[in-house]
Amino acid sequence: MKKLYYSERYKTECESYVKDVVKHSDKDAFILQETIFFPGGGGQICDIGSITYIDSNGLEKEVNVIETCENEDEVVHILDEKVESIDLSQKIKMRINRDRRYDSMCQHTGQHILSGCFYELFQRNTKGLHIGKDVSQLDIEGEFSEDMVEKVENMANEIIYQRIDIKNYVLTAEEKENFKTRRPLPETSSDIRILEIENLDINACCGVHALNTSDIRLIKIKKYYKHKDGTRFEYLAGQRATKYVLERERVLDRILESFNCNEENIENAIENLRMKKDEFYENNKYVSEKYIDLYSDKLIGESEKNKDDIIIVRKTFENEEKWLISELVKSIAEKNKAIVIVGNKVDGDSSVHVQCSKELAKEFSYIDIGKDFRSEASAFAIKGGGSKFMAQGLCQDEKNVDIFLDNIYHIYIEK
Repeated sequence: MKKLYYSERYKTECESYVKDVVKHSDKDAFILQETIFFPGGGGQICDIGSITYIDSNGLEKEVNVIETCENEDEVVHILDEKVESIDLSQKIKMRINRDRRYDSMCQHTGQHILSGCFYELFQRNTKGLHIGKDVSQLDIEGEFSEDMVEKVENMANEIIYQRIDIKNYVLTAEEKENFKTRRPLPETSSDIRILEIENLDINACCGVHALNTSDIRLIKIKKYYKHKDGTRFEYLAGQRATKYVLERERVLDRILESFNCNEENIENAIENLRMKKDEFYENNKYVSEKYIDLYSDKLIGESEKNKDDIIIVRKTFENEEKWLISELVKSIAEKNKAIVIVGNKVDGDSSVHVQCSKELAKEFSYIDIGKDFRSEASAFAIKGGGSKFMAQGLCQDEKNVDIFLDNIYHIYIEK
């Protein structure tokens, strides 16, 4: 079989003949005399597309090639439907998915450019590659600083700008003896396919690559992080990188318009906003704590004590903020010798909350808020529970809130 995907990398349509119709995983498949369909390899995905053929009745039919793979040096074109009949004397026309091929070539070639830059600048080799649907991952030896990553990205795009031809050729078993590559050549008696970007990278690779570095247009490293004993880089190349950068540019324009400033001042504007946010947070925290302290004093002043001098606080709120009630209950319980019994009536989502300090629950054996809560809750369809010192739950019928809270109140005020 003649494999045109190496010699004519940008060819997307081609005519040929079907050598055989075979079965592959219960699906019909074509073996062709020559093909532009790349079967995948070197971390790169396979081509998909379509094939138009003439059946035995002279009718033209088109089938989709949903996957391609290699089997004993033949490329198997797996079809999405059964081939009932075919005239093998008639030419077929194959078409690959151009966007998929071009994208996969860009991501793969982009990896070689990046790998070459990492090695050229820092003598760090590539440990792994995954070309994903949305973003690709490249694993490199060692750890990197922000400045190092910036140098790699700048150099990679300079290589694109230099318009270097990308060579792809086969190395025979005899030639490989004294042949130097970035990574050791695989141990095999077969011929080895080599990718070469002059003065940058030369390595064994069976993938399909761009003809020139300028075809990649742009490489963008999105992010990087420690992975095992190296660093994982997420990158984009070709149209993926262009779309990503353009979208970020649009986002930046909207941010600049929102802050009414230019690119030189945006970092200062964001820092000023962060400082104002922190200041507002601290001021709000101070006011909230003061309010909670004042409200706590008011509730305690309105409450009675049981025979053990424990303050029993009982209060029903309406449509109050959940966080405020939670902080209020917590503050009273932790700062006072008190059991706090509160409810919050909200349409369809009323709640009840009972709490004291852990120390108070340990000191008085009759305090078991969780147990008392559960024993009363079942009668009022209240869902919830808790521990010896705290319990809370939801009450669907707000009419039951006050009855439930009064029952809990009487348990502890009468002790």
